[in-house]
Amino acid sequence: MAKIDILGVKINTQSKEEILEKVSKIAADNQKHYIVTPNPEFIVLAQKNKEFAAILNKAALAIPDGIGLVWASRLLYGKRGCKERVAGVDLMTDICRIAPKNDWSVFLLGAKDGIAQKCALNLKEKYGLNVLGTHSGWADSSGDKENRKIIKEKIGQKSCHFIFVAYGAGKQEQWIRRNLEKIPVRVAVGVGGSFDFLSGRVKRAPRLFRDLGLEWLWRLSKEPWRWKRQISLLKFVFLVINKKLKNRP
Repeated sequence: MAKIDILGVKINTQSKEEILEKVSKIAADNQKHYIVTPNPEFIVLAQKNKEFAAILNKAALAIPDGIGLVWASRLLYGKRGCKERVAGVDLMTDICRIAPKNDWSVFLLGAKDGIAQKCALNLKEKYGLNVLGTHSGWADSSGDKENRKIIKEKIGQKSCHFIFVAYGAGKQEQWIRRNLEKIPVRVAVGVGGSFDFLSGRVKRAPRLFRDLGLEWLWRLSKEPWRWKRQISLLKFVFLVINKKLKNRP
């Protein structure tokens, strides 16, 4: 699938429906794949961490999770930009929604104790999802061996199609890079704070805010401590505008 370059990070431009079609294909090809969900914070981090940038660029899919990426893509590429924002929590929800009819199984890794379990329970009740296990675990490499052991024990002899990893920007992608080849899972997806939403621990922004691309503002109003993270958004805007000006004829 076609990707565009936003400040050195390759991003898919397709609609959510087209992305889900690609997800179905990679889930069925018996190969190892991973999916990332970049937002402006990811892009800014990638400017300083080239290893992180390389991980993002090797992903089978890089979904524009953040209205800032949609804006940047259209400013830099016009009609070739992203068709729409595809939030990580929406992608995870859609995968779980279509999983039963495709006979897909999943594993939930990350978040605080009890959150993944509650998330799994909600998804089972709503979609009849086949969840092979959950585990909070550790994002740090020192916990990799123990994490893999627990994941393998819970999956057993079954085939697991998706593992959703919720360790936050950078940490979850690093975890996937280190461990995907060593666990019996086909596709890994970094999903950030999605478990918090799907477990009901955190209330998501109303539909109007999401449609207007203001979900970040809703979260900021509910979690004022997040203001420091908005600095990355300002840096991102500056970098994109600077890129646009440099590319002017």
